[in-house]
Amino acid sequence: MIIDVLRNKRGRASWLRGLLEQGNSLACCAINITEVFADLRPGEEAATGEFFGSLDQLPITSRTARQAGIFKRDYAPKGVMLIWAMS
Repeated sequence: MIIDVLRNKRGRASWLRGLLEQGNSLACCAINITEVFADLRPGEEAATGEFFGSLDQLPITSRTARQAGIFKRDYAPKGVMLIWAMS
């Protein structure tokens, strides 16, 4: 999903702007950053760094990791993409 935002695909960037306009703040964790940078094309590093710099950075706790795994297990088979938005 973050790659779609950075590459301006599937209307994801405007969807995220809508979340911000509704008063949500957007966040990520170190694992998100690792996954995205592993899939970057040459020349995408600067914009990606700026994007992640604009997000709140959340620590990865055992509770958070466990819940993320449960969500992925339950929703991925249904084709549901998860993104965290905090208000």
